[in-house]
Amino acid sequence: MADGTTNKGTLFWLAYPTTITDITERDALIIILADIDDTEFEVAIPGLGFSVMGTVSPGTPALVTIPMAAEISSNELIEKKGIRVTATHPVTVIFSATSPPQTSNDAYLALPVASLGTQLHMVMGYQEDLSVRGFDPEFAPSQVTIVGTEDDTNVTVIPSCVSLMGSPIGVPINFVLNEGEIWQYACGNLGDVTGTVITANKPVTVIGGSRCSDVPPNTAACDYLVEQLVSEVYWGTDYLIPPINNDTSNLIRILAGQDNTEVIIDDGTLPVVVNLDAGQKFDQFYSVPVQITSNKPIYVGQYGAGLERTPINQNRDPFFVQIIPTNRFLKEFRFYSLSGYFLSFINIVAPTGTNVALDGVPVVGFSPMPGGTHIWNTLQVDAGEHVVTADQPAMVYVYGFRIRSGYGYPAGLLISPPRRPSRGLQLT
Repeated sequence: MADGTTNKGTLFWLAYPTTITDITERDALIIILADIDDTEFEVAIPGLGFSVMGTVSPGTPALVTIPMAAEISSNELIEKKGIRVTATHPVTVIFSATSPPQTSNDAYLALPVASLGTQLHMVMGYQEDLSVRGFDPEFAPSQVTIVGTEDDTNVTVIPSCVSLMGSPIGVPINFVLNEGEIWQYACGNLGDVTGTVITANKPVTVIGGSRCSDVPPNTAACDYLVEQLVSEVYWGTDYLIPPINNDTSNLIRILAGQDNTEVIIDDGTLPVVVNLDAGQKFDQFYSVPVQITSNKPIYVGQYGAGLERTPINQNRDPFFVQIIPTNRFLKEFRFYSLSGYFLSFINIVAPTGTNVALDGVPVVGFSPMPGGTHIWNTLQVDAGEHVVTADQPAMVYVYGFRIRSGYGYPAGLLISPPRRPSRGLQLT
């Protein structure tokens, strides 16, 4: 592939961290997109005896319903609920819950096992905050979920919040996962898994978020937040964040992995400098495009705001999308806009002068990003599979809204650059 190794792969291990349990129909959906005709696939949950096999081709995605039995509502308990996706050729995989969409939904881009490695994960999620509005502080906790991809995986978790089981902040928790086993850590009482540190001797999948949070706190309505998180080796020092098209300002969160991290936030007016140490975060709301740079690698997330944030809009609610640094942009994205949403959009970021096309049609009407090197655009799209291409590395974010609900995810990312082609033998 011209882009090198990306989010596309042939083996994935995923999980379904539960959303709020007062939604009675809580099936999930796995979407598989192929670049090659007649790609065979299997979606399996070995611990539940679940398996669906099929064939997928470009333009005809596979949509596999994941039963509610696969959701994970436990805390600090090992369960056999990992979801395995395999394919005969590299595919794009997207997880969405609930299906069909209801009042608490989100989606995440799946990352192949080959991209996971054994690097440190520092978690990004969101705090439990429904208790501010009088709900039980354990009803909708902040949560992080870990999936083993190989047997005998030694995992250490250093929590950033007190769990529902009472496990304290900063005290390491050690356990062993086998392939397909999951373990979840959940915090109530305004706790936030952001800053939790996870290490393992073999590759693990890490999924962060919240069962249902207000963004900001005490601003209804809450929504499910979920993302499969990249490990710290994929963090960057240059991020470009276009605004979410939902008529209000939305949250940008910055997480530092090292002490003495200097961050510059440029919204096109007066740049702001923030200094963070390892595990510290900075939150701010913006309704304009933003560039974020730093002297050390950082992690950046964007969170859609709730419907009661001024001005009130019933056709929106929170979602969580991780922002991809500029050194991990791609030239091609195959993505899926979910059905059941009244408004579906993509945000595109690209270097100035880039030729971009959506489904083969040139995209025009870009605006400049702060910093002067890139441009951005928002396009409304129909439900279904789409392809964005660019002649320079770019980025695409997918999101949508319905009454009291929203979802979002990055459409792709570069895992490793392409290898230099061999020059071969020179005959003389």
